[in-house]
Amino acid sequence: MFFGDSGRDRWTKAAVCFAAGGALLLPLALLQGLRALDRRAKGQAWLKYHSSNSENEDEAEELRLL
Repeated sequence: MFFGDSGRDRWTKAAVCFAAGGALLLPLALLQGLRALDRRAKGQAWLKYHSSNSENEDEAEELRLL
């Protein structure tokens, strides 16, 4: 009598969980991509850089221009 999952069952469950996780993250990735494209089209930085205690203002300004 065997009461456990086989190796194939475990791999199948792992693949299903991986696919479900990817499917759940897909809308977030698409929304972030659309947001970045919109910001880029407006001429804004697509990646915000926040630093209240930046010692190097030139570096902070350069990052703002990205």
